[in-house]
Amino acid sequence: MKKVGTNDITANQYSFIIIGTMIGIAILSAPKDLIKESGQDAWISVIFGMMYPFYLVIMGILLFRRYPDKNILQISKICLGSIGGGLFNFVFMLQFLFFAATRSAGLDDILQTYIASFLTPAKLIPAFILAAAFTASFGLKVIGRVNEMIFYLMLILVLCPIAVLRDGSILNIMPVFQNSIEKIFVGSIQTVYSYCGVEILFIIYPRIADKENMMKASLKAVIVTALIYVWFVFSTIYYLDIDIVPKYGWPFLSVTSSINMPVINNFRYIFLFLWSIVALKTISNYFFTFTFIFNDFFKGLDFKKLCYAMYPFVAYVTILFSDEAFRRNILRRMAPNFILFNIIGITLIVIITYLKKEGKYERKTNCNSN
Repeated sequence: MKKVGTNDITANQYSFIIIGTMIGIAILSAPKDLIKESGQDAWISVIFGMMYPFYLVIMGILLFRRYPDKNILQISKICLGSIGGGLFNFVFMLQFLFFAATRSAGLDDILQTYIASFLTPAKLIPAFILAAAFTASFGLKVIGRVNEMIFYLMLILVLCPIAVLRDGSILNIMPVFQNSIEKIFVGSIQTVYSYCGVEILFIIYPRIADKENMMKASLKAVIVTALIYVWFVFSTIYYLDIDIVPKYGWPFLSVTSSINMPVINNFRYIFLFLWSIVALKTISNYFFTFTFIFNDFFKGLDFKKLCYAMYPFVAYVTILFSDEAFRRNILRRMAPNFILFNIIGITLIVIITYLKKEGKYERKTNCNSN
């Protein structure tokens, strides 16, 4: 293991960044979205949905073995040429802008609903994006540390529902596999949207100091994320039942509201306040990656200044998604397109990478470096 440099992260921080990008505000509504397709077997759909992040991790490992010190932005230009690679990088960048905006708008909506109804999106959203820009401006090393610290906070919040399971019923999740495999599979497609964010690994893996642990850290990130999603969906169904879950916009919050603690009147507000920190971390990850890729198009710009320069633009785009019905509708339309783009584009790059002859690759690399 080499010494961690100024812009390097540890393998654990790498895992925490991937987990932190996949898990944010969207997980609170995941049970409602999945039950529509899979019923009480929704938690099984979450397991099947692992196929998407697991596949991208495999692709990432293959690229890492070939180009351990190059990110997807550099590799795409080697494989697809400057124009093709630039086009791929542009679309790849757009998804991070899209999810930064929609995740921020989702946090705005849930806070207005439960805590700050007196505040408008024009007041809340700029604050979220400013916090994200501020965090991102310090670079990947700080992003890694923030994700590492907040992961442990998130873990405590994730385990809180254990206290209310005694009030649930095993009958709410029975019988297992009552729905057909086809319906469970359709539900797993809905789950795939929840795993968006895993794509960040293609940007940050060259900065891992202990590179020999890249594969282990990548797989750990996917498995931990899947376990957390399974737990959220399972505990919500176990406690509320599939007939009640669809009545709530964010059903998991109803589970937390049943947690009784001394002095605290309603734990839901404490949970939501703390989970907002988790969500802001996710937004920061998206903002950092969007700005990092944008900076790759205009080399020489100061990254810290660029983060603040992009702040008003990202805030404006986010406000466009402030209507919750519109936000969810556009998510359902756009997320599948980005997922399909990632699968096809990254697979193509991996195939081209391994079809290239070693000598040809070396000559092209030397030309590019010159």
